[in-house]
Amino acid sequence: MRKYIRGVVWSVAVLCLAGERSQAATNDIIAGVTQAGTVGFSEFDVYRYLAAPVERVTVLVTSTGGGLSFNPVFDLLSTNGTILKADQTFTRGIVFTNAGLYQIIVRDGGADDSGDYQVTLIRTPGANLVDAGETNSIVAGQTVSGDVGWADLDVYQYVSQGNERVTISLANKGGGLSFNPVFDVLNTNGVPLVTDQSFFRSLTMTNAGVYQIVVRDADAFDSGSYDMTLIRTPGSNLADDGETNTVFAGRTVSGDIGWGDLDVYQYVSQGNERVTISLANKGGGLSFNPVFDVLDTNGAPLVTDQSFFRSLGLSNAGVYQIVVRDGDAFDSGSYDMTLIRTPGSNLADDGETNRITSGQTVSGDIGWGDLDVYTYTSAANERVTINLANTGGGLSFNPVFDVLDTSGVPLVTNQLFARDLVLSDAGLYQILVRDGDAFDSGTYEMTLVRTPGPTNNLAAGQVVDGDTGWGDLDVYGYSGVANERVTITLANKGGGLSFNPVFDLLAPDGTVLVTDQTLLRQFTLTGSGVYQILVRDGDSFDAGAYELSVIRTDGPNLVDEGETNSLSGTQTVSGNTGWADWDLYDFAAVAGDALFVSLNNAGGGLSFSPIFEIWDSDGSLLTSGTSARRYYLSKTGRYRIAVHDSDFFDSGAYSLTFSQIPGPPPPGSAPQYVQAFTSSNNSVVVRWSTNAAGFRLQAARDLAQSSAETIWSDIAGPYFSYEKYHFHTNSVGLPMRFFRLIKP
Repeated sequence: MRKYIRGVVWSVAVLCLAGERSQAATNDIIAGVTQAGTVGFSEFDVYRYLAAPVERVTVLVTSTGGGLSFNPVFDLLSTNGTILKADQTFTRGIVFTNAGLYQIIVRDGGADDSGDYQVTLIRTPGANLVDAGETNSIVAGQTVSGDVGWADLDVYQYVSQGNERVTISLANKGGGLSFNPVFDVLNTNGVPLVTDQSFFRSLTMTNAGVYQIVVRDADAFDSGSYDMTLIRTPGSNLADDGETNTVFAGRTVSGDIGWGDLDVYQYVSQGNERVTISLANKGGGLSFNPVFDVLDTNGAPLVTDQSFFRSLGLSNAGVYQIVVRDGDAFDSGSYDMTLIRTPGSNLADDGETNRITSGQTVSGDIGWGDLDVYTYTSAANERVTINLANTGGGLSFNPVFDVLDTSGVPLVTNQLFARDLVLSDAGLYQILVRDGDAFDSGTYEMTLVRTPGPTNNLAAGQVVDGDTGWGDLDVYGYSGVANERVTITLANKGGGLSFNPVFDLLAPDGTVLVTDQTLLRQFTLTGSGVYQILVRDGDSFDAGAYELSVIRTDGPNLVDEGETNSLSGTQTVSGNTGWADWDLYDFAAVAGDALFVSLNNAGGGLSFSPIFEIWDSDGSLLTSGTSARRYYLSKTGRYRIAVHDSDFFDSGAYSLTFSQIPGPPPPGSAPQYVQAFTSSNNSVVVRWSTNAAGFRLQAARDLAQSSAETIWSDIAGPYFSYEKYHFHTNSVGLPMRFFRLIKP
């Protein structure tokens, strides 16, 4: 049995017997090479290392299997056998002062079990051998891959120019359940700067020279594969094949990232500007979650772990860095990223524009990390309405817009439709179009209109046809007079299945009065000026044709060509109507007049079903339908009959028959003009103007051959007066058939 007793003289003689042991292990160890062996109980393995003067080394030993009590450790002996370290599993940065052979003795810590182990020695600093298929150097921007674990130590050298910052990312790409790769960074003298890291941002390397990055399993208890990337912050970095390392305002960059990879983009800022950055996950592993960090011109982080950041202030002129990475370095995938100035000029995508004017509809493609920026030149204190429509794309595509003021400060965000937005200051405003969650792509349309602003004028009684949909806004101006009543009608004339046109009504100052209308009846305009009617698809999800009309309830209206706008006595008129069209007929009536109205469909579309409405002098609806018999009017004044398609969904021809009994006196009649007619109970009603002063009413049963022979009887007053007319009603039983007014 061999004995090893630390600290006694004859231990040297025992150590010399190491060469007699099993040929399964070597007794030499080389910097960077991992040795494996079996040891336990009272056995030990001895490794010799030939050191140069004044060099630092790191030694790691770990169990790769064995008994439950197996716990391998090592002792480190100097060139003369003096113990430098005892009972170690990991010793970092031990200095070998003298040149010569040093010994590493591996054994079971309690000498009460056995098992397998691995041991590795590396120079820190200094050259080390590299595992097959790996490298021992890294340059800024490079991603290196390797396998490590148990006692293995992978050492990478990085040549620094001094006074620079670096960021290092290490990712576990797979391995045993206990595999947890970490790295240590050693300075040019081998002194640790940071240890046990998986991600370290903005590490300062003060001195020029060779730094070492040591990758290992955190507890030397498992193995696996890794990716590691180092980047300068600030400074130049290599770009991955097919990618770029610069970004310009308005340009979208694409790349692949993940695990320990870091993609670095440089952005040259003029200083005192704001930028907005959008990063999108375009696909990858289930755990892929790309984020970005922004570093200032000195490499100090401004923001970290972002996917969308709005209006980031860049105070100083110079080169800023945007670092794209997987959020937890645990998966990989592809991404899109866009940076825009807010405010400031930005590049436009091919085939698109970056400006919008009032009344203009723009189209574009957007999605993932793309940002489309439109500038709008505003005069001070104006109102605008903006409509954005999804015209097609992926199932998750959801375009929205943000509006930024002249300083780049957001006014509204995440909008599809912004009505009556006030732009207080004169200058350039920006509209940012993007996918709502940067998770899909598609096409869009967007329209901006001033409210108030230039419009297409619409007159009372006029019918206009147009096409709208998606993001389009059609704006019509109507010159209204204070306290007038109008009816506005919008008809869907055909389009996509989802086309649903509606209109909004805005006051002369741009204030929204009503929204999402198709029929607005008898609406009172409280002030004089130009009102705006905005026609659009209700949900901006389809397109089609429409018809729009405005009519005055109590004022003149344009008449369709070949038609009339008045009725009297007994008359039949013909016309065409439908969709949003209204045909209006005016007539005068005296309280007590009886109406007989009949409307016939003379032919048209399958859905054409004309009806009429009778309005009194203030626009109130009295009755509607296709027929009215003996409808009595209770007021004296002007009335209207309005003919339209019942549901504003088709068009055709009609004929309208109108009879009014007795009707107003003929034009130019004397005040004492007498009218007699029967009522609904067959009583006789006599009517004459209250302007016939001094007259009295007389009645006769029959008229004689000579007027002198006719027997007239006085009907004593006072007479009932209403609406500027006197009325007298005879009962059914009285035989009087003739009436006159006479002045004594």
